[in-house]
Order: sequence, then C-alpha cells, then structure tokens
Amino acid sequence: MKRKWNWRIWAGALVVIAGAVVYQVYCVQVPALRDRPWLNLPIIAIGLVMIGVGVKRAFRQPELYRGKIFGSVVGGLMVLFALFFCFAMFIASRHMLPVTKGAPQVGQIAPDFTLPDSKNQPVQLSALVATPFAGNGDAAGAAGAGQTAGVLLIFYRGYW
Repeated sequence: MKRKWNWRIWAGALVVIAGAVVYQVYCVQVPALRDRPWLNLPIIAIGLVMIGVGVKRAFRQPELYRGKIFGSVVGGLMVLFALFFCFAMFIASRHMLPVTKGAPQVGQIAPDFTLPDSKNQPVQLSALVATPFAGNGDAAGAAGAGQTAGVLLIFYRGYW
C-alpha cells in the first residue's frame, strides 16, 4: 500500500513562516500591531498545531502517512523559528534602542523648538506656552480663561 503525503506538516510550516512574514510586511506599518504581535502569535500557534497533528499522524499510522523523521525535523525547526520570533519581539527589540545621554528626562523643561502642525503651519513651543487658555464656552472653560496653557509632549518610540 502506498503511503499518503502528510500535507499538514508542510502546510503548518508554511503557516508558521507566513506568521513571521506577515509581521514584517504588514504589521510593522500599523502602530497597534507593531509593538505587540497579537495577530502573529495565533497564526504561528496554528501552524505549530498543524505540524503537531501531522507528526502525530505519521507516528500513529506509519503505514498510511509519511513524515516520521522529516516531520519531526521540520517541527523542531519551526518551534525554534517561533521561539526566535518571540525572542526578537519581546526581548531583543527592547534592547535595540541606544541609551541617549542628551534626551530630556521626565519633568525636565523641554528646549524651545518649532515644528509643523497638522496644517503644515509652523508652531513654536514658546508661543504655545505663552498663549492663554481658551475654553470651549462652558463654565470650566470660563474659569480657566486667562491662565497660560500647559503643553504635553508625547514621544513615540519607533518610526512613522
């Protein structure tokens, strides 16, 4: 009797590799997916389960399915690949950014700078701080009229 091709091993390996490739191609561009690979980890887990089912079939029914040795090797390599992906996402990426000695610290007064706003008009930090607070017409806004505005600077890690 001719043994059948164990497609779950091959398909599982492709799904595991696709989970990592999808991160590099698509998820890096989406800020919600870039920092935490919550989309990729289930894809990789599904691929590993498929490989496990294929290897289990090969060992339980060796007269019907191929892949006892090859499936075990591919499964081991894909587990290592998945562990490397997790290491790169959760551990190595945290240590890639260099420590900067000249970066402002929490609570430190930021130096004056000029940047374009959403309409490409230049806005200077000192002009924002000196502008009086304008409320939206309610009682809380009227009570705050005449006070100088505070500025909250938010720095995002990564690239845009």
